[in-house]
Amino acid sequence: MNHSGSNTGYAADLAALERRATALSAATDAAIRTVVPDPTAVRACGRVLGLNKNLAWKLVNLAAATDIATVLSTLPGGRGWQKTIVALTQSNCDPGLVEDLREAIDALEREITERGIDRTTLTAMAAGGLDSSRSRDEYRRLREQAVLANQTLWGTAAAITGSTYLVTRSSVDDLIDILSMAWMTG
Repeated sequence: MNHSGSNTGYAADLAALERRATALSAATDAAIRTVVPDPTAVRACGRVLGLNKNLAWKLVNLAAATDIATVLSTLPGGRGWQKTIVALTQSNCDPGLVEDLREAIDALEREITERGIDRTTLTAMAAGGLDSSRSRDEYRRLREQAVLANQTLWGTAAAITGSTYLVTRSSVDDLIDILSMAWMTG
């Protein structure tokens, strides 16, 4: 993703991903609603579709998602999607809705693959680019993980000299994101 030093490319990336994520959420909701009497109940979803509670939880939350951060944090993996498609088909879900779901899954995956974005980066993009309480929590969690990773890499007693460069303004609590380059000294 080349952004040429501006937030324009980042905003375009996030907008495209958000459209795909929203479409996937809607397709999941439509498919589940046709076969599960209470599509907001995890147990009912798991029982009707014959899925374990973890996958049922992901599907229920994905179907109810209203923002990209929630979609990205609840996406089933490839195997989970396979089980979901089989379960919906066996539960006599409308074949057109199953096909819509498959297309939505493929469209989001294609968008992610074409941009060369890994899941952690996607979550960070969503958390840093949207103003919601869930995205702020996710963003803070990612920052904490980065601090812990740097402590492990450099050691708590390491002496370092660092230079920092401003990268972008953060949408979280008026913070700024910085790129830090550090060199270990003596």
